[in-house]
Amino acid sequence: MTLTEVGSASDVKPFFNLVVSLLENGIKGSKYPWVTEKLYSGSLTYDEVYKIKCELDSVSDKFSRFPRNNVDLQSFGMDKKFPIEFKWK
Repeated sequence: MTLTEVGSASDVKPFFNLVVSLLENGIKGSKYPWVTEKLYSGSLTYDEVYKIKCELDSVSDKFSRFPRNNVDLQSFGMDKKFPIEFKWK
């Protein structure tokens, strides 16, 4: 699996920026190393997919708790139309 299968760089890069900035307090890999380091690096082995999925489930849960109006998406390289679907409040 490669990032090109997930989405274009213009959609995926802001996602990683959000994870690092909002959930890892600016320290890449501190809470979600499989997502922000391994997935970001560009490819995964079949055996790593489960670890990534677990972390992505956690990321999705954390994002679902953020009130969307408290996050300036444009500062993360996104327009107001959120390119990656999350369950925002």
